[in-house]
Amino acid sequence: MYTQLLGSALEQRDLADSRPRGGDALAQLSRSRALLRPGRSSSDRTGGFEAVADALDYDLALIILARGLNIEYAIDRFDNGERHDLEVALAERGIGVGQLDAHRGDDVADS
Repeated sequence: MYTQLLGSALEQRDLADSRPRGGDALAQLSRSRALLRPGRSSSDRTGGFEAVADALDYDLALIILARGLNIEYAIDRFDNGERHDLEVALAERGIGVGQLDAHRGDDVADS
């Protein structure tokens, strides 16, 4: 079911052609990842729908960045570790998604 939602969301984003490019794609990934952090307060978002929406947003940002770097992916594998595989592929290209958390915290502290 999740992969169907992800595929539909990606199709809608492609139709709208609202995909961020370059540094914008990395910034969007960072923002989306911040919503997935385990340390978030339960009062930030409640309910399963919001959690799924946050996961979809992150996975879409991950796919868009991967596309920009010509990294292959398979939507039908997102239920079976594709997110992790893409994160590893990005890390192999010098983009450690875990490092985005630290940089995001620095940005917030600098504001």
